[in-house]
This record gives sequence, C-alpha cells and structure tokens, in this order.
Amino acid sequence: MDWLKHTIYKDGLKDGVFKVYNRKNEKLSGLGEFTDGEKSGTWYYFDETSHLILIEYDIKENINYTRLRDDGVEVTPEFTSLVKFYYSNGYIKEEGRVLYSEDIEIDYYKTGIWKYYDETGKLIEGKKL
Repeated sequence: MDWLKHTIYKDGLKDGVFKVYNRKNEKLSGLGEFTDGEKSGTWYYFDETSHLILIEYDIKENINYTRLRDDGVEVTPEFTSLVKFYYSNGYIKEEGRVLYSEDIEIDYYKTGIWKYYDETGKLIEGKKL
C-alpha cells in the first residue's frame, strides 16, 4: 500500500508530529508523535472515509509478555500498548492491551483483559485473554 508521509527528523531519528496520508484519496490515515525515534504519546488511525478506527496509547517496549505463534514458537513482541477500536458510527467497539513487533496495523496479539461493546457503546463483556 502506498502512503504519503510527513515526518520530522532530529539527529537522524524521527522526532515530533508524524502524519500519514492515504495515497488514493489523500485523506489522513494516521497521526501520532515520535520521540527520539520511538512512537510516543497517543496515535490515531482513520479509515479511507476519515472515520476514527483505532486509538493507541501507553506505548512501551515489551519486556513482560510472551505469546505463542500459530506454529507453536514462543515469541516476545517488541512493543506493548493500550488500544481502543471504534465502530464507524464513532462508538467504542473493543479495548485492551496488544503486543506487536513492527506495526500495529500489520499484526498484533491481544493480551490481558479485553472489553467488548455493542454498536451503541454499551459494554457487552469483559474477557481475559
């Protein structure tokens, strides 16, 4: 997928506000911040129609969690963060902690307590994963 990016660098590392635009329609698809080359603060992700689909925050290096891949190999993903996914109507869909290595938009593992909501934002259930 092709993206248009707006990136600021300081001493060769990403640092400051980061924006990603969808090349097809030039709409904002991601907004966040880097500090000394690492994701920081709160990140916002949007679909092609500009609806908020994901908020990511409390982004940290993962030193506590491991997961089994589909092939049975235990891995320690590089990062952990809290996320909230949204329905296209703006109500929260689900929230919890994820683990990932490269990019949360490519692949992630759910871990810990997850909360699931209906399309009106009403809590349906909480589940430990």
